[in-house]
Amino acid sequence: MQPLLFNTMRSAQLGSDNSVLTLPVNFNYWHSKKVTFTQHNSSKENFFAQKRQEIDLKKITAEDRVDFSKILDADQRALTTALSIVNDVTSPDREAVFIRLIQIRSNSRFPLQQRLALKNDLMKVNLQNLKLSKAELSNMIFCDLNLAGADLFEANLAGANLIDTNLRNANLSYANLANANLEGANVCQSNLSFARLSGANLSYANLDGARLAVTILNDSYLEFASLKNAELSYSNLKNAEMTGANLTGAQLFSVDLSGANMKSAVMNSANLSKIDLNGAELAKSKINDAKIFSSQITFVNASEAELKNSTISNVKFNGSNFSKATLHSTKLSSVTMNGTNLTGACLSHVKMMSTNIQKALLIHADLSSVQMVNSSLGDVELSHADLQNAKIANTSLKNVDFNYANLNSATFTDTDLTDCQFPNANTSAIKFFHTDEFGVDTEVVVSPLVCAKNSLTTGQCQIQ
Repeated sequence: MQPLLFNTMRSAQLGSDNSVLTLPVNFNYWHSKKVTFTQHNSSKENFFAQKRQEIDLKKITAEDRVDFSKILDADQRALTTALSIVNDVTSPDREAVFIRLIQIRSNSRFPLQQRLALKNDLMKVNLQNLKLSKAELSNMIFCDLNLAGADLFEANLAGANLIDTNLRNANLSYANLANANLEGANVCQSNLSFARLSGANLSYANLDGARLAVTILNDSYLEFASLKNAELSYSNLKNAEMTGANLTGAQLFSVDLSGANMKSAVMNSANLSKIDLNGAELAKSKINDAKIFSSQITFVNASEAELKNSTISNVKFNGSNFSKATLHSTKLSSVTMNGTNLTGACLSHVKMMSTNIQKALLIHADLSSVQMVNSSLGDVELSHADLQNAKIANTSLKNVDFNYANLNSATFTDTDLTDCQFPNANTSAIKFFHTDEFGVDTEVVVSPLVCAKNSLTTGQCQIQ
């Protein structure tokens, strides 16, 4: 098996008339970008490669300055032969010829009109399932081509133009796509594990079901990209631009999204575990019905975001802005919200277990029918908040401001109200309970002002 370099010149036999069509492949103009392929045994070569012979291009132009238009003028059939080889999936030279045509298509020294014509010709032939692993294709132009099922394992596509290219089911694992342009490309169900896409443009691309595990996507552009059910575990998306991206059902385990812009992004039903969203932009994002575990969502701007019906456990929201956010019916356990802004947020029907909220703003927040157990609130501003029908048990509320808060029909069981303020609060139908050692709840009729003044828990308060 001898290596076949691109510095050979060939002719190929094609057609029933046994005519030989010239196929020039000797372009030393690209001497620095040669790719080595393996030549098949002669017994396995197909019919159009039986009469290979070198041809002389010196009559056309100097060997180091091949002019595409002159080649076509000399023998238009050469291009037809080249396209026929690429179209034939059994040809041992299919990939070599394809790369040569792409090099011509991508080189600005060739006339634009003929390069566009070549693009149109390439769009008409079968380019699926090309074997281009480890190929040198940096800065090449592939836009609008159908490369579905291509094997591009470890291929170098840095800076390549892949706009609107079909790469469905392609193997791009370990490929270098740094600064490549894949805007509008179809990459769904493709394998991009361990690929490098730093600075790549994937805006409006379809990456549904794609495998992006351990993939480098820092500083990439994914505006309005679709990543539904994509696998992104252990990937790096630091400082990525993801405005309007759709990550519904995506798997994000141990992903770095710090500094990412995910404004208006959709992550409904996503699984986010051990993710880092420190300093990210999540305004107006939708993370409904999601599962978020053991993550850092600190110092993010999540104003007007939606986290409805989600399960959030062991997550830190310290220093984040969730003003006017919606967390309706979400389950929070072992969550920390130190210095968090929840002004005007909707937390109705939220279930809080072992939640720690310190120095937070919940002004005008909706906490109606909230259930808070074994939690702690300190130096929290709840003025004008709605806590109607709230159920708070075994919780410490210290120095909480309930000014003008609506506590109608709220219940407090064994709750510490030390230094809480209730001026102008609506405490009608409010109830206090104490649970004895037998688990029996006994209602305690007491003014919350008395409890606050005497730093007493509801269990210690006496009937007034």
